[in-house]
Amino acid sequence: ASMLLYEAWLRGFPVVSVQPGLRMASLKLFRRCEGVLCIEDESSLAMLPWWVHAAQNAPEPSSRPEAAFHAGGAARILGLIKELAVSKNKGS
Repeated sequence: ASMLLYEAWLRGFPVVSVQPGLRMASLKLFRRCEGVLCIEDESSLAMLPWWVHAAQNAPEPSSRPEAAFHAGGAARILGLIKELAVSKNKGS
């Protein structure tokens, strides 16, 4: 689910991340993303109506600059896998 949230955020869609009781700091990555509402407890839940209103009135989504960093990522990974397979076959 986090990957879907991140992809939506990269594409400029309003995102809400509901993670009640989240304790691991490494999983709190959405806290630092502009445009994401993170709901981790009841006090942050009070922001949800505001977020819904803002999302309904938001301009048409457009990709964030961070999306360029990920462009072509799947193709690069596939290329690395192919390179590893070829080098492994040469070594056999």
